[in-house]
Amino acid sequence: RLFAVNNLPRAEHNDSAGTITVFDISGDNAERPVELDRIELPMPYGTFVNNRNAVQPNSTPFQLDLSEDGRQIYVINQRINQTPSNKEDKGNVLHVVGVSAEGHLSILQSRELHLDGVRSSARPQGVVAVALD
Repeated sequence: RLFAVNNLPRAEHNDSAGTITVFDISGDNAERPVELDRIELPMPYGTFVNNRNAVQPNSTPFQLDLSEDGRQIYVINQRINQTPSNKEDKGNVLHVVGVSAEGHLSILQSRELHLDGVRSSARPQGVVAVALD
């Protein structure tokens, strides 16, 4: 399987937030991946107009990591709207996405990182999944 972070909403699907997509790349699908599922991530916190005069979510996904057992994906959302008008502490989020045996995705949990002391002006980078035995 191949997992992709789509940090901007896909207009053709009428998305309002970034998404995670899973593709089947086995066998003949290696050259033409088949989309198995796509899930819109919660908590985009509305939209704003960026410096290119385009509307985008206030918070979008950037990095992901798959757990060793392949059952969860951990996704970091960054608070993109750093304009002076955005007074919210929210937007830096860690999402946990479940992956079924068939490759279907479901949101298991989302946590605002400001609850753990991450400043709203920060842009968290990277996520690593490690099994603790």
